Amino acid sequence: MQTKKSEIWVGAFMLIALCAIVFICLQVANLKSIGSEPTYRIYATFDNIGGLKPRSPVKIGGVVIGRVADIELDSKTYTPRVALDIQKKYDQIPDT
Repeated sequence: MQTKKSEIWVGAFMLIALCAIVFICLQVANLKSIGSEPTYRIYATFDNIGGLKPRSPVKIGGVVIGRVADIELDSKTYTPRVALDIQKKYDQIPDT
C-alpha cells in the first residue's frame, strides 16, 4: 500500500512539474493565448534592420503595441520592408 501511495505522489509531482515547464516555455517565448487582441497591419521600410526578426516586439515609450509580422526585401528599391501588426486599440498613433 505504501508503494502505491508513493507512486501516486511521484506521478502528481511529475505532472505538476511538466505543466510548470510548459508554462515557463510559453512565457519565455512570449506567446499570446489563442484569441489575442485584433490587429491591423502597417508597412515600414528601413535602411538597416540590424537584428530585427519576425515576432520582435514593436514598442512606443517602452510599451509593447504590436509585433513584427514579416520582413522582406523590396524588389524595386532593395531595402528591407517590414510588416508590423499593431493592436487595434492603438489606431490613433501620430505619424513619426
